[in-house]
Order: sequence, then structure tokens, then C-alpha cells
Amino acid sequence: DGSVTGIIDESDILQAIVKDQEAFSHPVSNYMTSKLETVTADTPVDELLPIFASDKVAIVVEGNQFLGLITRMDHINYLRKQLLR
Repeated sequence: DGSVTGIIDESDILQAIVKDQEAFSHPVSNYMTSKLETVTADTPVDELLPIFASDKVAIVVEGNQFLGLITRMDHINYLRKQLLR
């Protein structure tokens, strides 16, 4: 149905390989994070802080449609640009 069911990043993959040399032959769903923190495009930026504090990324959705994701580094870069203005 097009909805986001999980996310996998480099650390997920590295942990999988350390535990199981055959991890690359298994489905991604075995290793992805499925407990997602979703926000909408109009969510205020300050509401992202608790998500970043829990070492997660903010998945931006509209209904079930994935629009993008925002990481802690995205937020830091945004703040850095604001200081340079």
C-alpha cells in the first residue's frame, strides 16, 4: 500500500553481519528498525528534538506516503546555516 514499514541504516547492517556472516542472504526485514518515529511536513522543528535525543530519525509522511527523513545531522546543519546568515 506504499506505507513505510521500516528503515535500515549502516549500523543495522554492521550489527547484522557481526552476528551472522550470512546476513546478506536474509531479508532486509530481519534487520530493519520497524518502530518508526513519524512526523508530518508541518511538524514544528522543536518537536523533532525528543526524536533525535532517542537516537532515531524523523520519518516525514503524509498519510501513508513517505516524503523523506530528517536526521540529527540534518538538524545540526540547518542550525549552522541559520547562524551564518
